[in-house]
Amino acid sequence: MRTALVEARQAGLPDDRQMLAPMEDQEREGFGRRRRRGLRRNEIPAANERLKEKLQAFLNEPSLEELRAKKAALPMTQYRDQVLEMVTANPYSIVIGATGSGKTTQVPQLILEDEINNGKGGSCNIICTQPRRIAATSVAERVAVERNERLQESVGYHVRFAPKLPPPGGSITYCTTGILLEQLKHDPEMLDSISHILIDEVHERDMNVDFLMIVVKKALQSRAAAGKSLPKVVLMSATLDTEMFAGYFASKDGKLCPSVSVPGRTFPVTERHLDSIMGELNQAYGGAKLAQILDKDKTSEDYLKAETVFSGQNSVRNSVQNSVQNSGTNTPSGEAGGIDWKRERLPQIDIGESTTAQSEKEEGRVPTALLAATIAHVCKTSDEGAILAFVPGLEEITRTHKHLLEMNLLGMDFNDSQKFKICLLHSTVPKEEQDAVFQSVPQGCRKIILSTNIAETSVTVTDVRFVLDTGKLREKRYDQMKRITSLQTVWVSRSNAKQRAGRAGRVADGYYYALFSQERHDALRAVGLPELLRSDLQEVCLSIKAQRFKEPVGKFLAQAIEPPVPQAIEAAVSNLEAIEAFTEDERLTDLGSLLAKLPIHPAWGKMIVLGVIFRCLDPMLILGAAQEERSLFISPIGPDARSQARRIRLNYANGEKSDHLSMLNAFREIRSLRDQSGMGYAFDRARDNYIHMGAFRTIEGTARQIVEILAEAKPIEKPEPFSSRPRYGSGGGGDYGPAALNRNSNNTALIQSLLLAGVYPNLGAKSSAKGSAFRTVTERGVLMHVSSLNDDSKSKEKTAFGFLYAYSSLAKAVDGHALFMRDTTQVSPLMTSLFGGKLDLTPETCRLELDDWLPFWIKTADRQFASKLVLEFRKALDRVLNEAYRSLGHLEERGQVGAGFADDPIRERFASQVVRILSHAAGRPYVGQWEAGRWPRGGEGGGR
Repeated sequence: MRTALVEARQAGLPDDRQMLAPMEDQEREGFGRRRRRGLRRNEIPAANERLKEKLQAFLNEPSLEELRAKKAALPMTQYRDQVLEMVTANPYSIVIGATGSGKTTQVPQLILEDEINNGKGGSCNIICTQPRRIAATSVAERVAVERNERLQESVGYHVRFAPKLPPPGGSITYCTTGILLEQLKHDPEMLDSISHILIDEVHERDMNVDFLMIVVKKALQSRAAAGKSLPKVVLMSATLDTEMFAGYFASKDGKLCPSVSVPGRTFPVTERHLDSIMGELNQAYGGAKLAQILDKDKTSEDYLKAETVFSGQNSVRNSVQNSVQNSGTNTPSGEAGGIDWKRERLPQIDIGESTTAQSEKEEGRVPTALLAATIAHVCKTSDEGAILAFVPGLEEITRTHKHLLEMNLLGMDFNDSQKFKICLLHSTVPKEEQDAVFQSVPQGCRKIILSTNIAETSVTVTDVRFVLDTGKLREKRYDQMKRITSLQTVWVSRSNAKQRAGRAGRVADGYYYALFSQERHDALRAVGLPELLRSDLQEVCLSIKAQRFKEPVGKFLAQAIEPPVPQAIEAAVSNLEAIEAFTEDERLTDLGSLLAKLPIHPAWGKMIVLGVIFRCLDPMLILGAAQEERSLFISPIGPDARSQARRIRLNYANGEKSDHLSMLNAFREIRSLRDQSGMGYAFDRARDNYIHMGAFRTIEGTARQIVEILAEAKPIEKPEPFSSRPRYGSGGGGDYGPAALNRNSNNTALIQSLLLAGVYPNLGAKSSAKGSAFRTVTERGVLMHVSSLNDDSKSKEKTAFGFLYAYSSLAKAVDGHALFMRDTTQVSPLMTSLFGGKLDLTPETCRLELDDWLPFWIKTADRQFASKLVLEFRKALDRVLNEAYRSLGHLEERGQVGAGFADDPIRERFASQVVRILSHAAGRPYVGQWEAGRWPRGGEGGGR
């Protein structure tokens, strides 16, 4: 360390660390501009005529009569005049199209055909946003078929990594909401050539939708003031709080945004709620048999108690009280009966107590045994029609599946594959297993689908006639102040429930079994909690400044339809200042401008920039891209398969205590096998090792996109196109990025250190030699998540006191009681000292302390010298990195491209010394070198 410090100072390393300056406006104006243009003015008249002739040919072709008739039969087509009159006359309008109305497919076509008939087709370019890529691609393909065209004639789509755009001038483009936001960020003038913006499924209220609504409103206000053309904006949904949106898009004089409601084309759906379901089960099978089933699942019992209390009346209770008093007495066939649930199950409940307060633990209850019994009841009392059951997550899918196979419910043998086909629908289930959901079953066989909310809108199973709904879903919520992510089980909204019920009436009369009371349904939110109110806001705040909005981000986000609280915005801004993406006055730095272009969280983006500096680019790209995607590893169902999957993950870790390295090595192996031997071999290996190929492809796509963005921004040289790299037995594509920037890409200690820099302050320290609890900067008593390879909760050998683990996220348990570190990697005090937070030294005790909470000493004869050396080395490293970030804005004007960013002599020499020091210390991170400090109150409960 001493040698590196001396050399750096002699080479001219500044003595003081300088603050990053804001990016110059003129630099930002031309950075990353991507233009989308319409037809030239002199090209439009010919296009108008050509489009009109093509439309007339379509309308007059006899062989297309059946195709035209199908479109004409849709309810949306029958409301054509009302929709077009509203859209034409107003800058904003709302279309409520019920399930089966043809909202998504027909509204864009109605608008385009109307413009063509009015001689303005060549100027009509419609963008229709979708919340998910599968919707954008599938709808575009369907609309092209409806128009008797090939994709990309007049209809196309734009999703990440796979754009299939139509030519401008009479076009419809379906794209994800995020794609439109990216286009507006890089080229706000694209609206010159866009005639209509249709924002579909606005009821979902994801962060991109709420953000897009602010951006579009402000863009139209700005264009109106400048006298520019204004695209028509249409908001579309099957269910919507029309009053809220009409007010949000009201005109300056207070005139509400107009709306049209169009009915759907579905079959009647009979709805039953919990009181009716319980009464039906009691009457059919008797209270004793029902009690026998529910006795095996305490959660179902507790759930029924809570629903009884919540209902505040006798509806649920009465339906389960009309049974025999003695549970051992058989109930005559056809005679109403059951257990007295209030007497035998609810002795401690005061029916008159408050029913409004529901704890997270109560919300987390999912009655899987009751659900399984209801599935059995449906199978016993009906002969045909697939059954779709909604549960919140994989855990409940697994439990319900287990109940069906093991409990012999109501005499039904669900192990008989000739009679029952049970399908599991979850994002982690392999695609070939998910595809079974759409396959038909033989006569006499019943399809049962256990699914999360993925089957609400993204997936349609046409033969479903029975929907069973637990009324729950998993929802990610983020505490900005504590940086805690909780994947909570929460009640659905009435909008969700309506969508789920609609799944039962697509092809025939259907039935909807809601396993919650009518009172519960009436108390649900109209729509779900907007993502903007429950998410990390750093990416949004960064994007606001990247789009050159001058106002403070707090003022900007206050214009959202439902604004986040100021404290959440302030925390996000503070975090962006900490990683030097913002200046203290909320101006974008050169580093921040680069991070805003990357399709990942800014903290992970900065980690990738560090990968460039330390010539360790490939692993940082993979790790950064993976954080935005579902797990690369599949979580199989069944204890034997889970044990085998864990052993495989341990093997990939190569002896390191790291979930991240396990994932990294697995990804690299599949990539190498694909490049060397072909996709077939890679797929087989992935299947055998519980690796999700869908996740692999998405991570790879994101990593490639980041490489291209970095090359455009100049920190790295432009790589050889991925499509032209040799593959399939000829040597393969190899690491991402130039070879010069991957010199240290196999250095495990460096990868762990840069990972720590990316996730910090996500660091946990073992708080005692006994037990399993860790302490973090904000919490104590945190546990290692059971899915982590570093979980020792079932091991006799416990992690030693003071051992440190970097983690990707701090997650709250479903019941809200415990906090867990997810995706962990063991790091050393040396790594933490160099790449963690603010490091201080107490001279009297020679104690180093990180961010005023994590103390430790260096065990050596001269503690004072060693501690001062570490502190000075850390300060020098901060100055080296600071100078690197400052240089980002000058790469282009100096003519520096590619490796020029990493080739600064001082930076290169110092970075090499850091790598050498880390490598020398690898393998002995604690023993004989460092001693963990005790917190003031010590032990498990050590406070800050």
